[in-house]
Amino acid sequence: MDGNRRQSQIANILARHVTGLKFININGVLEDMRAQGVIERHEFFGTIRKSDQKKLLFLQNIVPLRADKAFPALLDSLGKRGHIALAKSLHREIDFGVALRHFKSTFKDKSTLIDVNLFIDALAEKGVISVAQEIELKRKKTYNGKVDAVFFILFQRNPKPTFQTVVDIMSEMRREDIVLRLQQDLELLLDPIRPSAQSAQTETVDSEKRGNRHAAHSRKLELGVSSSEVIPQEESDEVDGKATVNSLLTRPREIFLLITVFVIVMALAALPISSSFV
Repeated sequence: MDGNRRQSQIANILARHVTGLKFININGVLEDMRAQGVIERHEFFGTIRKSDQKKLLFLQNIVPLRADKAFPALLDSLGKRGHIALAKSLHREIDFGVALRHFKSTFKDKSTLIDVNLFIDALAEKGVISVAQEIELKRKKTYNGKVDAVFFILFQRNPKPTFQTVVDIMSEMRREDIVLRLQQDLELLLDPIRPSAQSAQTETVDSEKRGNRHAAHSRKLELGVSSSEVIPQEESDEVDGKATVNSLLTRPREIFLLITVFVIVMALAALPISSSFV
Protein backbone atom coordinates (compact mmCIF):
# COMPACT_ATOMS: atom_id res chain seq x y z
CA MET A 1 0.00 0.00 0.00
CA ASP A 2 1.61 3.28 -1.11
CA GLY A 3 1.43 6.52 0.84
CA ASN A 4 -1.51 7.98 -1.06
CA ARG A 5 -3.55 4.81 -0.75
CA ARG A 6 -2.81 4.57 2.96
CA GLN A 7 -3.83 8.18 3.52
CA SER A 8 -7.04 7.56 1.61
CA GLN A 9 -7.79 4.47 3.69
CA ILE A 10 -7.34 6.30 7.00
CA ALA A 11 -9.37 9.26 5.75
CA ASN A 12 -12.21 6.93 4.75
CA ILE A 13 -12.15 5.21 8.14
CA LEU A 14 -12.44 8.55 9.94
CA ALA A 15 -15.19 9.70 7.58
CA ARG A 16 -17.24 6.58 8.34
CA HIS A 17 -16.99 7.35 12.06
CA VAL A 18 -17.44 11.12 11.91
CA THR A 19 -20.68 10.97 13.91
CA GLY A 20 -18.94 9.28 16.82
CA LEU A 21 -15.96 11.61 16.56
CA LYS A 22 -18.24 14.61 17.09
CA PHE A 23 -18.80 13.55 20.70
CA ILE A 24 -15.21 12.91 21.77
CA ASN A 25 -13.18 15.02 24.18
CA ILE A 26 -11.56 16.79 21.25
CA ASN A 27 -9.38 19.09 23.37
CA GLY A 28 -8.02 16.15 25.34
CA VAL A 29 -7.32 14.14 22.19
CA LEU A 30 -5.46 17.03 20.57
CA GLU A 31 -3.45 17.54 23.75
CA ASP A 32 -2.51 13.84 23.85
CA MET A 33 -1.42 13.88 20.22
CA ARG A 34 0.69 16.97 20.81
CA ALA A 35 2.34 15.23 23.77
CA GLN A 36 3.16 12.25 21.53
CA GLY A 37 4.73 14.51 18.91
CA VAL A 38 2.07 13.89 16.27
CA ILE A 39 0.89 17.50 16.30
CA GLU A 40 3.35 20.37 16.38
CA ARG A 41 3.13 23.01 19.10
CA HIS A 42 2.11 25.79 16.71
CA GLU A 43 -0.53 23.54 15.13
CA PHE A 44 -2.00 22.74 18.53
CA PHE A 45 -2.24 26.35 19.73
CA GLY A 46 -3.49 27.46 16.34
CA THR A 47 -6.37 25.00 16.56
CA ILE A 48 -7.29 24.66 20.23
CA ARG A 49 -9.23 27.96 20.37
CA LYS A 50 -11.31 27.21 17.30
CA SER A 51 -14.77 25.65 17.28
CA ASP A 52 -15.15 21.92 17.90
CA GLN A 53 -16.20 21.48 14.28
CA LYS A 54 -12.96 23.04 13.02
CA LYS A 55 -10.93 21.02 15.53
CA LEU A 56 -12.49 17.82 14.23
CA LEU A 57 -11.82 18.88 10.64
CA PHE A 58 -8.18 19.50 11.57
CA LEU A 59 -8.00 16.04 13.14
CA GLN A 60 -9.51 14.42 10.05
CA ASN A 61 -6.92 16.15 7.87
CA ILE A 62 -3.82 15.62 10.01
CA VAL A 63 -4.29 11.94 10.96
CA PRO A 64 -4.26 10.56 7.38
CA LEU A 65 -1.24 12.72 6.48
CA ARG A 66 0.76 11.28 9.39
CA ALA A 67 -0.95 7.91 9.42
CA ASP A 68 1.93 5.71 10.61
CA LYS A 69 2.21 7.59 13.89
CA ALA A 70 -1.01 9.59 14.07
CA PHE A 71 -3.58 6.82 13.76
CA PRO A 72 -2.17 4.65 16.58
CA ALA A 73 -1.81 7.81 18.68
CA LEU A 74 -5.47 8.66 18.03
CA LEU A 75 -6.60 5.19 19.08
CA ASP A 76 -4.48 5.36 22.21
CA SER A 77 -5.88 8.76 23.17
CA LEU A 78 -9.49 7.70 22.56
CA GLY A 79 -8.96 4.72 24.84
CA LYS A 80 -7.45 6.86 27.60
CA ARG A 81 -10.20 9.47 27.32
CA GLY A 82 -12.95 6.90 27.81
CA HIS A 83 -14.11 6.55 24.19
CA ILE A 84 -13.51 2.80 24.26
CA ALA A 85 -16.29 1.74 21.88
CA LEU A 86 -15.27 4.26 19.22
CA ALA A 87 -11.59 3.36 19.54
CA LYS A 88 -12.39 -0.33 19.07
CA SER A 89 -14.57 0.42 16.05
CA LEU A 90 -11.75 2.39 14.44
CA HIS A 91 -9.12 -0.17 15.32
CA ARG A 92 -11.08 -3.03 13.75
CA GLU A 93 -10.66 -1.34 10.39
CA ILE A 94 -6.87 -1.33 10.56
CA ASP A 95 -5.31 -3.87 8.22
CA PHE A 96 -1.92 -5.48 8.10
CA GLY A 97 -0.88 -3.14 5.30
CA VAL A 98 -0.23 -0.49 7.93
CA ALA A 99 1.79 -3.02 9.91
CA LEU A 100 3.89 -3.69 6.82
CA ARG A 101 4.59 0.03 6.65
CA HIS A 102 6.12 -0.28 10.10
CA PHE A 103 8.32 -3.10 8.81
CA LYS A 104 9.59 -0.88 6.03
CA SER A 105 10.31 1.97 8.45
CA THR A 106 12.14 -0.41 10.77
CA PHE A 107 14.33 -1.76 7.95
CA LYS A 108 15.34 1.79 7.04
CA ASP A 109 16.11 2.73 10.63
CA LYS A 110 19.90 2.94 11.04
CA SER A 111 19.69 1.06 14.35
CA THR A 112 17.98 -1.96 12.76
CA LEU A 113 19.58 -2.41 9.33
CA ILE A 114 19.33 -5.91 7.85
CA ASP A 115 21.14 -8.01 5.25
CA VAL A 116 18.77 -6.97 2.48
CA ASN A 117 20.16 -9.42 -0.10
CA LEU A 118 19.58 -12.31 2.29
CA PHE A 119 16.06 -11.01 2.88
CA ILE A 120 15.42 -10.94 -0.89
CA ASP A 121 16.71 -14.53 -1.19
CA ALA A 122 14.31 -15.66 1.55
CA LEU A 123 11.35 -13.96 -0.16
CA ALA A 124 12.21 -15.76 -3.39
CA GLU A 125 12.55 -19.12 -1.64
CA LYS A 126 9.10 -18.71 -0.08
CA GLY A 127 7.57 -17.78 -3.42
CA VAL A 128 6.66 -14.25 -2.39
CA ILE A 129 8.64 -12.79 -5.30
CA SER A 130 9.56 -14.29 -8.65
CA VAL A 131 13.07 -15.07 -9.89
CA ALA A 132 12.87 -12.14 -12.29
CA GLN A 133 11.90 -9.82 -9.44
CA GLU A 134 14.73 -11.19 -7.31
CA ILE A 135 17.26 -10.39 -10.05
CA GLU A 136 15.81 -6.92 -10.57
CA LEU A 137 15.87 -6.15 -6.86
CA LYS A 138 19.49 -7.17 -6.48
CA ARG A 139 20.46 -4.83 -9.29
CA LYS A 140 19.51 -1.86 -7.12
CA LYS A 141 22.69 -0.12 -6.01
CA THR A 142 21.66 1.32 -2.65
CA TYR A 143 20.30 -0.24 0.51
CA ASN A 144 17.30 2.09 0.69
CA GLY A 145 16.63 1.56 -3.00
CA LYS A 146 16.39 -2.20 -2.46
CA VAL A 147 14.14 -1.80 0.60
CA ASP A 148 11.81 0.57 -1.26
CA ALA A 149 11.60 -1.77 -4.25
CA VAL A 150 10.99 -4.85 -2.07
CA PHE A 151 8.12 -3.24 -0.20
CA PHE A 152 6.65 -1.85 -3.39
CA ILE A 153 6.11 -5.49 -4.34
CA LEU A 154 5.03 -6.62 -0.86
CA PHE A 155 2.39 -3.90 -0.61
CA GLN A 156 0.67 -5.45 -3.63
CA ARG A 157 0.33 -8.82 -1.88
CA ASN A 158 -2.31 -9.94 0.61
CA PRO A 159 -1.08 -7.99 3.66
CA LYS A 160 -1.87 -10.45 6.46
CA PRO A 161 0.02 -13.54 5.16
CA THR A 162 2.75 -11.28 3.77
CA PHE A 163 3.29 -9.72 7.18
CA GLN A 164 3.52 -13.17 8.78
CA THR A 165 6.00 -14.27 6.12
CA VAL A 166 8.25 -11.30 6.86
CA VAL A 167 8.04 -12.10 10.59
CA ASP A 168 9.06 -15.71 9.85
CA ILE A 169 11.99 -14.56 7.71
CA MET A 170 13.21 -12.22 10.45
CA SER A 171 13.13 -15.11 12.91
CA GLU A 172 15.09 -17.29 10.48
CA MET A 173 17.63 -14.48 10.11
CA ARG A 174 17.87 -14.36 13.91
CA ARG A 175 16.72 -10.77 14.03
CA GLU A 176 14.64 -11.20 17.17
CA ASP A 177 15.13 -7.51 17.91
CA ILE A 178 13.19 -6.59 14.79
CA VAL A 179 10.56 -9.25 15.46
CA LEU A 180 10.00 -7.89 18.97
CA ARG A 181 9.80 -4.31 17.74
CA LEU A 182 7.36 -5.21 14.98
CA GLN A 183 5.21 -7.29 17.30
CA GLN A 184 4.98 -4.31 19.62
CA ASP A 185 3.98 -2.09 16.70
CA LEU A 186 1.38 -4.61 15.61
CA GLU A 187 0.05 -4.91 19.15
CA LEU A 188 -0.33 -1.14 19.29
CA LEU A 189 -2.12 -1.12 15.96
CA LEU A 190 -4.39 -4.10 16.46
CA ASP A 191 -4.93 -4.07 20.23
CA PRO A 192 -4.45 -0.49 21.40
CA ILE A 193 -7.37 -0.22 23.76
CA ARG A 194 -6.36 -0.69 27.36
CA PRO A 195 -7.68 0.86 30.54
CA SER A 196 -5.69 3.83 31.78
CA ALA A 197 -3.55 3.49 34.91
CA GLN A 198 -6.10 5.51 36.87
CA SER A 199 -8.95 3.26 35.71
CA ALA A 200 -6.93 0.17 36.57
CA GLN A 201 -6.14 1.57 40.02
CA THR A 202 -9.80 2.38 40.64
CA GLU A 203 -10.78 -1.10 39.56
CA THR A 204 -8.17 -2.60 41.91
CA VAL A 205 -9.42 -0.55 44.86
CA ASP A 206 -13.01 -1.52 44.13
CA SER A 207 -11.96 -5.15 43.90
CA GLU A 208 -10.20 -4.93 47.26
CA LYS A 209 -13.29 -3.38 48.84
CA ARG A 210 -15.47 -6.13 47.44
CA GLY A 211 -13.00 -8.69 48.78
CA ASN A 212 -13.02 -7.12 52.25
CA ARG A 213 -16.82 -7.09 52.33
CA HIS A 214 -16.90 -10.71 51.23
CA ALA A 215 -14.40 -11.71 53.93
CA ALA A 216 -16.37 -9.87 56.62
CA HIS A 217 -19.57 -11.53 55.49
CA SER A 218 -17.87 -14.93 55.60
CA ARG A 219 -16.71 -14.33 59.18
CA LYS A 220 -20.26 -13.41 60.17
CA LEU A 221 -21.58 -16.62 58.68
CA GLU A 222 -18.94 -18.64 60.54
CA LEU A 223 -20.10 -17.08 63.82
CA GLY A 224 -23.71 -17.83 62.97
CA VAL A 225 -24.66 -14.15 62.99
CA SER A 226 -26.53 -12.39 60.22
CA SER A 227 -25.08 -9.20 58.78
CA SER A 228 -28.00 -7.18 60.15
CA GLU A 229 -27.26 -8.38 63.71
CA VAL A 230 -23.60 -7.38 63.77
CA ILE A 231 -23.00 -3.90 65.22
CA PRO A 232 -19.63 -2.11 65.41
CA GLN A 233 -18.18 -1.63 68.93
CA GLU A 234 -18.83 2.14 69.07
CA GLU A 235 -22.41 1.69 67.94
CA SER A 236 -22.83 -1.21 70.37
CA ASP A 237 -21.86 0.96 73.39
CA GLU A 238 -24.26 3.66 72.29
CA VAL A 239 -27.06 1.16 71.80
CA ASP A 240 -26.47 -0.35 75.27
CA GLY A 241 -26.76 3.09 76.90
CA LYS A 242 -29.96 3.89 75.06
CA ALA A 243 -31.40 0.51 76.00
CA THR A 244 -30.77 1.18 79.72
CA VAL A 245 -32.53 4.56 79.59
CA ASN A 246 -35.44 3.12 77.65
CA SER A 247 -35.74 0.29 80.16
CA LEU A 248 -36.01 2.71 83.09
CA LEU A 249 -38.53 4.90 81.33
CA THR A 250 -40.80 1.92 80.84
CA ARG A 251 -40.82 1.16 84.65
CA PRO A 252 -42.30 4.23 86.48
CA ARG A 253 -42.73 2.38 89.83
CA GLU A 254 -39.01 1.82 90.20
CA ILE A 255 -38.34 5.45 89.29
CA PHE A 256 -40.80 6.65 91.98
CA LEU A 257 -39.15 4.51 94.65
CA LEU A 258 -35.70 5.77 93.70
CA ILE A 259 -36.82 9.39 93.91
CA THR A 260 -38.51 8.79 97.32
CA VAL A 261 -35.39 7.21 98.78
CA PHE A 262 -33.29 10.06 97.45
CA VAL A 263 -35.57 12.70 99.07
CA ILE A 264 -35.54 10.92 102.46
CA VAL A 265 -31.76 10.65 102.46
CA MET A 266 -31.38 14.33 101.65
CA ALA A 267 -33.88 15.31 104.41
CA LEU A 268 -32.05 13.28 107.04
CA ALA A 269 -28.78 14.81 106.05
CA ALA A 270 -30.22 18.29 106.62
CA LEU A 271 -31.41 17.61 110.26
CA PRO A 272 -29.26 19.05 113.14
CA ILE A 273 -27.27 16.50 115.10
CA SER A 274 -28.83 15.82 118.58
CA SER A 275 -26.73 16.60 121.68
CA SER A 276 -27.60 13.18 123.06
CA PHE A 277 -25.30 11.68 120.55
CA VAL A 278 -22.41 13.85 121.76
